[in-house]
Formats: sequence, C-alpha cells, structure tokens
Amino acid sequence: MIDNGKISIIVPMYNCAEYAPKCIDNILSQSYTNWELWLVHGDSNDGTEAVCQKYEDLDSRIHNIFHIDGLVPARNVGYERATGDWIMYIDGDDWIDGDCLVSIMEAAKKYNNPDVIFWKVLQDLNGKPVYGKMEWACQDDEHLYKDEECRELARHTMIYSSGITTAYAKLVRLDWAKAKNIYHDKRLRQGEEGVEYSLRVFYYASKALFLNKYYNHYRYTPTSLSKSINEKNTKYMTDSFLVMEEDIDGFENRDEIKRMYYQRVVYGLIAMAMSTYFHPNNPNPLSTKVRKFKEVIASASLYKESIQKCPIVYMDKLRIIILYLLRCRMYWLLAPIAQIKQFLLKRGYFKY
Repeated sequence: MIDNGKISIIVPMYNCAEYAPKCIDNILSQSYTNWELWLVHGDSNDGTEAVCQKYEDLDSRIHNIFHIDGLVPARNVGYERATGDWIMYIDGDDWIDGDCLVSIMEAAKKYNNPDVIFWKVLQDLNGKPVYGKMEWACQDDEHLYKDEECRELARHTMIYSSGITTAYAKLVRLDWAKAKNIYHDKRLRQGEEGVEYSLRVFYYASKALFLNKYYNHYRYTPTSLSKSINEKNTKYMTDSFLVMEEDIDGFENRDEIKRMYYQRVVYGLIAMAMSTYFHPNNPNPLSTKVRKFKEVIASASLYKESIQKCPIVYMDKLRIIILYLLRCRMYWLLAPIAQIKQFLLKRGYFKY
C-alpha cells in the first residue's frame, strides 16, 4: 500500500450528531491509514460532542477540540494543531468516498507532490445526487495546472458555477501552505470564507492537480449555519467580500479577477435576499424586508459598485433577471422569486 505522508483531516462539528457518524465512519473505512482526524467543536446542543468523544475513545488517530466558536476559528485551530504532511477540510454533515484518500495520494506521488490537489463535489438534496450544478469544466481524468494557469484558476474562484470555490474537496501540502501563510483569514468567521481561502490557494500555487472524480459529498441541509435565516450572516459575507477585495488588489493580474469579483459579490447579495431577507419563513412584512435589504446595499460601497459592474457571462437566466431587478431597485419582486425557489427545493429541484 502506498504511503505518501500523513493527512491531517480537519472537521468542524456543530449540531450534526445525526450526520457525524457517517462523516467519521467513512474516514475510518479508508484503505489509506496514515491520517489524523481533528474534530473541532462549537457549543452544540444535540449531543454532537458525545458522539465524537465515542470515536476519540475508539481510535487514537482521532482528536477532539472543544468550545471553538465559528467555522474559521475551528478550521484554523485544526490547521495549527495539524502534524501531517497534507491538510484537508470536511464539513461535519458531509462525507468522502471510501477509497478517496489512497487515490489522491497515488495521484500526489505520480505528479511529484503538487501544492494543491482538487476534485469534484457531488451535491445531495433529500438523499438524491445533483450532478452538474457546480462543477469544474475540465474533461480530463487528471490535469496538472502550472504557474499562470493557477492564476487562471484563482480567477475562476470568483465564478459561482466553477465548482472549485470550497475549502473542502482540496488537499493542500502543509509545508507549502505554512511557507505561504495559506490558512483561513482570521478576520473572518463564515459566509464566503471558503471562496476567499480558495482564491489565495490557487493564486499562490505553482502546481495544482485536478482529479475528475466525485470524492466529496455535500449534504444540502436547510438548517445549517449557512442556510439559516440570520441577519448576522450578512456581516459575515460582507467581511469576506472586503477581504477578497483586499487580496485581489494585491494581485498582479487583478483587473480580470476584479471583474469577476463583482459577479461573486452579486451572487452573495442574491443569496442574502433569497435565504434571509425575502425567505418565505422571514416573518417581517414586505415593507420591512425591502427596507432592510436596501440598508444592506447601502452599508458598503462594494454592493452598489458590483451591481453596476457585474458581467453577465457565466450567469444563469434567473440570476440575470434578479441582477436587472437590483439595478432597477425593484426589490419587492425578490419576495415571489424567493417563494418559487423554496417551492422548487421542496420538490427536489436544486440545479439552478
């Protein structure tokens, strides 16, 4: 069996007692055994900590870290404690395929240990796989990107449908990451933190290897932190966009990346509208929803600028329509669109 170094796997855990066993069991079942698992806990109230403590008692490679509040702090605590040669992140309600670690390690050795390896994510809605929603377009079984090609990958992290924007579904060489200070920005908490992280991972990489396999499974969970109706998420996303802008302004090829950044910001605004301000479960009257959403747009100059400068290339038809509604300030029409979105989700339609 190939052994290409230890993999440090970081899994933030928050109120996922129902899903944690599948996540951990799929790691335990890997034929590649040189790994350590860091389970980093927020203050859950559903028994998640007890579930994970059981696994720590079961296997010496599993370690629990308790009372770390926030997704970025959880990932960074794992990053700081990691003792492996490689690092990867998995969300506590998701899972990886049975033999993905050995396959990834074989590819890493074959291509002389690139800085980052990335692969596809299969999304799961109500137990049904959703193909093609967000996927990297390369058709090769394996493809190695070098130098300026990695800068182009960085540009594509600004494109929602590219499928390469998550902190998970990546394996990063830890000595390279520490030499380049590649970890989650400590000013952030959650929101678009994975996009900001991926932007820097690809921009500073010299070699990035794509594997055309669905190794990660993302479980769409309406009650997760990123899906809950919580206006604090607006601040978290705004903070992420501001840090991304700071990153891009320091890049050499910033103009083209900045152009697509405006689109990423607009997608974030649309997500805020659909998931928080105009969500059917939001109890506020329509006038209050409109007022609060207008206040979001006025809260940071990047929102007005992005609405005006957003290119429509790569955008789906529905989001193009919403973009024009934003430009015309017809915010009240976002409410029926949010209702349609929830109607489609309940009937298993997720590919938009």
